[in-house]
Amino acid sequence: MILRNIQYGFNGAGLDNGNAKLLRITDIQNNDVNWSTLPYCNIDNKLLKDYQIKKDDIFIARTGGTIGKSFRLIKEKDNTVFAGYLIRFQLINHFQSEYIQKFLNSPLYWNQVADKSAGTGQPNINGVSLSNLVIPIPPIPEQERLIKKIN
Repeated sequence: MILRNIQYGFNGAGLDNGNAKLLRITDIQNNDVNWSTLPYCNIDNKLLKDYQIKKDDIFIARTGGTIGKSFRLIKEKDNTVFAGYLIRFQLINHFQSEYIQKFLNSPLYWNQVADKSAGTGQPNINGVSLSNLVIPIPPIPEQERLIKKIN
């Protein structure tokens, strides 16, 4: 087991102002985010803590044309939560996050997403299906070697 948490995002509307920024799947382009253009949302302070994005969080789109699209947060952003069409994965060992990010761009990952997705008009995948992905996990030195080779 490599995950300590799987969580669906906050269901709130993007606003011109509010008490937190809202990361949506549409804000993620080419594995990057233009942080200055994120909309705001209004979220209760307790929920803000629960949905606050953290370094090495991995986000996966769960529905529509972007199903399976992923993003790894490299730097923590204060007062920023993630939206409802994203699923957040938090790893037990954060040092594996770069390796998992590389896996999420592999043909093995995309074949599994295609096999596990449901729906015809608006395909979707859920946290249970994603938590059951087969991910080859070699020892850390081999993960580091593979990352260097891919980079």
